[in-house]
Amino acid sequence: MGCAGLHAADYHFAENGSDANDGLAPATALRTIDKLNTLDLKPGDRVLFRRGDLFRGAIKAKNGVTYTAYGEGADLPTICASKRDYADPKLWERTDEPNVWRCTEKLHNVGIVLFDREPRQIDGTPLVADMRLPKRNEPFDKPVVLDADLTFRNLFREDRLELRSDKGNPGERFRHIEIGEHGHCLWINADDLLIENLHLTLSGSHGVGGSGECRNVTVRNCRIDWLGGSIIEGWRFGTVRFGNAIEIWGGCDGFYALDNRIANVYDTGVTIQCNDREDFVCRMENVLFASNVIDNCFWGLEYYNKNNAPGSFTRNVRFVGNLCRGTGRGWGCKGREVRAPAISIGETPEGSSGNVVEGNRFLGSTGPLVTLREPVAKGSWSFCGNVYAQRPGGILVSREPPRKTFAASVEKVRPQTFRWDVHAAETLRRELGDTEAVTTTLPSVRADALWVRVAASDSSDAAKMSADYVCAGTNDQNVVQAAIDRAATDGRNVYFHNGCYYLDAVREVSDAGPMAAVVVPVVKREFRLEEHSQKGQSLLIQ
Repeated sequence: MGCAGLHAADYHFAENGSDANDGLAPATALRTIDKLNTLDLKPGDRVLFRRGDLFRGAIKAKNGVTYTAYGEGADLPTICASKRDYADPKLWERTDEPNVWRCTEKLHNVGIVLFDREPRQIDGTPLVADMRLPKRNEPFDKPVVLDADLTFRNLFREDRLELRSDKGNPGERFRHIEIGEHGHCLWINADDLLIENLHLTLSGSHGVGGSGECRNVTVRNCRIDWLGGSIIEGWRFGTVRFGNAIEIWGGCDGFYALDNRIANVYDTGVTIQCNDREDFVCRMENVLFASNVIDNCFWGLEYYNKNNAPGSFTRNVRFVGNLCRGTGRGWGCKGREVRAPAISIGETPEGSSGNVVEGNRFLGSTGPLVTLREPVAKGSWSFCGNVYAQRPGGILVSREPPRKTFAASVEKVRPQTFRWDVHAAETLRRELGDTEAVTTTLPSVRADALWVRVAASDSSDAAKMSADYVCAGTNDQNVVQAAIDRAATDGRNVYFHNGCYYLDAVREVSDAGPMAAVVVPVVKREFRLEEHSQKGQSLLIQ
């Protein structure tokens, strides 16, 4: 897995580098992704980004090249597809509509608008604007109304973005505004690639994406978050949005996604897919998606090979040891939560074999844990030893009937569903053939909606599933502060699950003494610790 050929040259990139340099040593590092895309890279070359630095743009990968990090520290280099920070009042002008502002710079098919989050940040829960667009079967450029604060629309024919801000100029209102347009962070229409140790964020399409056919591509130890949501261009079924963390659309021989951390992506964590290409024999083989952690996406893991030319097949595709949590709870899931699966195994042609779903943990979904989209060739997939956790009454398995073309995906279908109950293990054996399935019942949807719940990095999986905020284990004060601020805004209390919270830094605050890690508003709120024994602890803040 990874790059083929002999090591040739290293090209270094740093935030304080210069594109006038040669990039062949850290002291002569290059600076921009625009410069990177002009280099005549050869198989065996390595592109090295300095840890902790921020690089804006989209990388176009080349055959046989490694893209990775260099330098000291644990922070990954960030590849941010947002072209700039738009928190500048000069970049926004009033329109004729009350409280609607237009960005003065051209923006093409925007998928995500994020507020008050610096691109390198990997914790916390930022504000995300809601897109308004025509209904799915209506023309993509039909005018729409911005009916609430922080909603936006694309003016597709003009490449413009309009945003409603009820509290004045967005550039003055927010410390950061990041905007993800149509396009990937890293394009992989190439072979023999190794992509590792990068943080990819804020594209309107995919984190790592390619189409056609590829061979021997590895993506490992990457962090991919907060991206997707653009409209598929040229799509013949209306305004369909998309955006996955890691995707190949087409055939492949050797595609590996390993040990990646994925969160808050519009659609899917990791996927391989192809459909409706009657002139293309789609061969998917030797694929391994293993040990990835996928949080708060619409799909966790996804596959389909549908309606392609005769001779298409899927062989030796393996989903092993992945952790999928909170599918259906992400920023892009609003209005479609009931369809969100932890894993979706789709149409599989005859002649397919050796495909495995083994040792994964599917921990909660607002939709089904497992979706099977027929037809799936008999014996082409096996499920073995997975952990399934769902709330009582939630959907365990959903079988969707065959559809002649992908156009039918816009139509309402009636899947056969099997809900979570005391017979869950028996259902999994019967429907999936998973004779070694492990089942865990999650707490029911809680009635105590007055609580904002926080889990630590070492809290139990069940606690993390029920939490509104999950800490990463470093600089947890940012997540804790976000939970406290939300509780103060919503008039709710804060509940901390068992675990260790790391408050690694303090900051200056004008009304709480010279320095503090966390600031509690002067309002009557209760902060409760999860019970370790029969007697719990609580703290009342006056």
